Amino acid sequence: MVEAQGGDPRVVDDPWSVLPRAAVTVPIQVGRGGVMSAVDAEEIGLASSALGAGRVAKGDPVDPAVGIVLRPKVGDRLEAGEQVGEVHARTEDEAAEAVRRVLQALTLGEDPVEPPPLIHGWYG
Repeated sequence: MVEAQGGDPRVVDDPWSVLPRAAVTVPIQVGRGGVMSAVDAEEIGLASSALGAGRVAKGDPVDPAVGIVLRPKVGDRLEAGEQVGEVHARTEDEAAEAVRRVLQALTLGEDPVEPPPLIHGWYG
């Protein structure tokens, strides 16, 4: 399917032989433990766009090497100091700012929470 769309089929089995890599990769570690009770997904998206992974304005270039990886889901219990993901950036300063923004976008609580539904409803 990748080849049919003009892509390099090696990306399926060996993505790093084809895709660019960010110059800087920084772990995202939570400062305290708790249950992830909420994630501000919009803020994660804006932080990712600030790295260059998305467009701020129409016509802006997209850098396929940068971005944010966040692994836990709402309802997961996290330990203090646990690595929950990584920031892939072009500079240390950009990475540090993205880590700060991601950590601010996470809400940790003490009590268990129900994960949100994957499907909220059907329309049409």
